[in-house]
Amino acid sequence: MNTRANNLPARENKIYTIKRSDSPVVPGQGWNSTQWQAADTGSLDFYMGGKPAFMPAVNFRLLYDESNIYVIFKVKDRFIKACRRDYHSDVCKDSCVEFFFTPGADTSQGYFNLEMNCIGTLLFYHQKRRDTDNVEVDVKDCRKIKPVSSLSAPIEDEIRRDLTWFVEYSLPLSILPAYAPFEKPGKGVEWRANFYKCGDETSNPHYLTWSKVDLPGPDFHQPDFFGKIIFD
Repeated sequence: MNTRANNLPARENKIYTIKRSDSPVVPGQGWNSTQWQAADTGSLDFYMGGKPAFMPAVNFRLLYDESNIYVIFKVKDRFIKACRRDYHSDVCKDSCVEFFFTPGADTSQGYFNLEMNCIGTLLFYHQKRRDTDNVEVDVKDCRKIKPVSSLSAPIEDEIRRDLTWFVEYSLPLSILPAYAPFEKPGKGVEWRANFYKCGDETSNPHYLTWSKVDLPGPDFHQPDFFGKIIFD
């Protein structure tokens, strides 16, 4: 079994351009709404560890305005599980999508990891490296994120059929400066980021990435491999 990242082209300097929205993105409009169709689409084409028997197809879109970053994921999945319902629980063990980012270009300042399972349960931390100076984002701040998901009830009995699910949320920029150095989004501003999909305790464990992480085994906490987000 290949235990390295897949042998797609050599490490790319991934770049995603995040467009500015003229008006707040209304939660729950869905992937095909006029607002979301204006955003660029990214895809998670790389995997870490062995290639999973089933490879979920994962896309994401981002928009921003003066107050928020808006995020939506679309996941064509098959082995779907969601047992965690509490803030900061181990959502990575469920069917989960993740947005890791540094609110600026300097990854040495640490990064946020915002992880969300398919029913909208979230974990949100800031840290320098895995388990180094990690700070839990206060639940009162997490409540401001208000995710919308196409699945809602806990899924303890795994769904084993093809199913497309979505999660979307707005991330208030006002949360971030309390936890880390912060560069306010604006035209030409660069942040660093990666996007992930996992399902540690599903019957099809997998570790998918947007920006390739070339390491022997799965580890999402690798800011050296973050791509770039450029604000338009």
